[in-house]
Amino acid sequence: MDTKWKSNKRFLSATSVATTYAAGAVVVGMAAALIFMSLFPFFRERAQAAYSDPLISRSFVDDLFSLNYVQYKYLREKADQAQYSYSDLYLKQSLESDEADTSLTGGSSDEMEMQIGNTTYVIESDNSSHEQIRQKAERIVANQQENLESVLSEYEQMLASYGGMMDYYVEDLDSGTVLSNSGNSLPDAVSKDGQGGSGSSDYVYYVSLEYDSAGNVGNVSVRCQDNAKQFINTVQTAGHERQLSLYEDGGSSQELDQSGQTSTYQVYDEYDEQYMMLRLTLTSPTDMRVIYGLTQEQYDTLLWSGDDSSSRTDLYLALENSYHDAGVAPAYLVLLFLCAAAGMIRRSLAASQQQPETAAFVGQKEAGEALNNARHMRRKRGLYIETAAALAIILIAYSVYPVIRFTAEYENGIFLQSVRAGLGNGGRILRIPLDKAAMFLFLAVLFAMAFLIGSGLSGIRRSSLKERSLICKYWHKVYSRIKRAFRKFYTELVSYDIGTDANRIILKVLGVNFFILVLICCFWFAGILGLIVYTVIVYFILKRYVIGIQEKYRKLLRATSSIAQGNLDTALSEDFGIFESYKSQLRRIQVDFKRAVDEEVKSQRMKTELITNVSHDLKTPLTAIITYIDLLKEPGVTEEKKEEYLAVLQKKANRLKVLIEDLFEISKASSKAVTLQIVDVDICNLLRQAYLEQEDRISAADLDFRFRLPEKKIILSLDSQKTYRIFDNLYTNIIKYALKGTRVYVTLTEEKERSSEGNLSPASSGKNREYVRIELKNISASEL
Repeated sequence: MDTKWKSNKRFLSATSVATTYAAGAVVVGMAAALIFMSLFPFFRERAQAAYSDPLISRSFVDDLFSLNYVQYKYLREKADQAQYSYSDLYLKQSLESDEADTSLTGGSSDEMEMQIGNTTYVIESDNSSHEQIRQKAERIVANQQENLESVLSEYEQMLASYGGMMDYYVEDLDSGTVLSNSGNSLPDAVSKDGQGGSGSSDYVYYVSLEYDSAGNVGNVSVRCQDNAKQFINTVQTAGHERQLSLYEDGGSSQELDQSGQTSTYQVYDEYDEQYMMLRLTLTSPTDMRVIYGLTQEQYDTLLWSGDDSSSRTDLYLALENSYHDAGVAPAYLVLLFLCAAAGMIRRSLAASQQQPETAAFVGQKEAGEALNNARHMRRKRGLYIETAAALAIILIAYSVYPVIRFTAEYENGIFLQSVRAGLGNGGRILRIPLDKAAMFLFLAVLFAMAFLIGSGLSGIRRSSLKERSLICKYWHKVYSRIKRAFRKFYTELVSYDIGTDANRIILKVLGVNFFILVLICCFWFAGILGLIVYTVIVYFILKRYVIGIQEKYRKLLRATSSIAQGNLDTALSEDFGIFESYKSQLRRIQVDFKRAVDEEVKSQRMKTELITNVSHDLKTPLTAIITYIDLLKEPGVTEEKKEEYLAVLQKKANRLKVLIEDLFEISKASSKAVTLQIVDVDICNLLRQAYLEQEDRISAADLDFRFRLPEKKIILSLDSQKTYRIFDNLYTNIIKYALKGTRVYVTLTEEKERSSEGNLSPASSGKNREYVRIELKNISASEL
């Protein structure tokens, strides 16, 4: 029973609160609507001061001149009892031959006709280029005709629209033919005004003008409700200009004058030689008088010709703009704000009055708990800040323009005009004017909505932001996720390996940047401030990123410098970031450097051993020479012995000379001071020559040399003496160490190889290089 009583109590309490707020919204809305409508006379006075008659504006006058092109066509068709296209009346064409061509100047009895558009030209029939030129010219003329017909068809629709709302009088000055939807009332009104009878006709507005035989506008007279001098100046200025212009097709052969009335084309034949000049010219109506007029009723009808907001003309918008300039919008927004403030105050007062009621309904023991619950409910009850802001924006965005429009219509007596006309009884319901009641109700609803939005925003405190703001409520979670995503993206960017494919990371960066720029562009001009903030943030991010790259680069530089100083065991355990792929390359450099050092040590050791061996080889003939010299010094040596000793001395001396020369060459090779005498050498012939020098020794060694050499000469740039010594030494070694009675194969082949795949010079890198391969194969007498 107690539970049921509490439930009924909460329901009654909620119903009471809702009723109270609804009543308050109604009262405030009606009061604000009365205040706003009381300002209508003030708005009307200011709007009349700011209003400018749109029917004397340049845009409307240009529309009237555009209608003249259509009126002239109708007038000519009636006068001549014929049908014309717009291109027949306004598009003139001429065809001129090139100065170097006389095909259009006569001089030949054999002639033919060329048809371009509606014009026929007589030309020589024996020129085969004329058909190509005719086709090109026909396409050009057809394009301009199609554009002209399209533009003037729109003017026809405009005339059909305006023709039912205004009177017009069109007269052919040559034949006297007349087109009119109002008889002679318009020329009579103009004639009376010209005779000083202003105000004697029903027309409150008219424009009268004449076209002479050259298409120039003159004899302009006007009537308007105000500022006739400005109006006549506008009409005269528009008459000096043309409302039609030729279509610019963008072709390189077209030359369009500044006014757009004349276009010249250079038409070429199939060999692209200039042959003919096609000139198109727009003309204007001629010998015609035109008068447009409006009575007061027609003036109002034309001014309010729009049925809804999507089809209203500039004439209607001119009146709306005058009420906008009168200050309707600022006054409306101020009242909206005051209604919202009233709602906030009313909610705060109602909340403070609930505390005594709580103490009265419950016991003293439960008073404190009930008070705390009431405060908590007050914090939770009401609209979210973001919801209220969205509703306020929607209310302002979608109500300001209708308020201005309806105020203008109401003050000019056309608000709900069609509805009031259908009701009869002077547009009244229960003796209340329909327009006034609808306007009052419309404004009251808007101001009541502002009151309710303000009530929903009441009770917001700093301590209750988490309950009343979606941003504050979910900001921590959203911020944490964004922060994690940003850290992940930044870590991926910082640790990106520069040696890998960059497409993926570039697309990610561009995607994030595009998303941020799209968000900034959504704020229109305020986005400029967003761009400034975004640029500053990007600056600090890039600065931090570049500093990180510089630190990683310094680590890489220190490791490289350490290796360059000879510390080949430098540890490469640090993180190099985007240069991580270079760590493996540095390790390879360390290994290769160690290998190069070991090889250099080995090379030096082999050189030392070589020098030792050479020294031993030098000592052997030198010892023999000393021995045989001592033998020659002994007494009693016969002549035969002397000759034998001298022969041995000569042989050993020659051997010593050869060894000394070899040692000298080794010394020069080690110091890289060898001088080469480069000449063109037939390498095949050099191989045979070295063989012939050793032929006796080869025969004695019982070796069978088989040569596989090209028939043609193979010319190479070499040092002939040193190359010969190389081959001679190779043959000598073969003679010494080859197995007797075996064959020796000497082969020379020509081959091609890319320098990047072999040990060729860098100068030929990336190109096919020709070289020769020389192979000497034999069977060794001793097992290797």
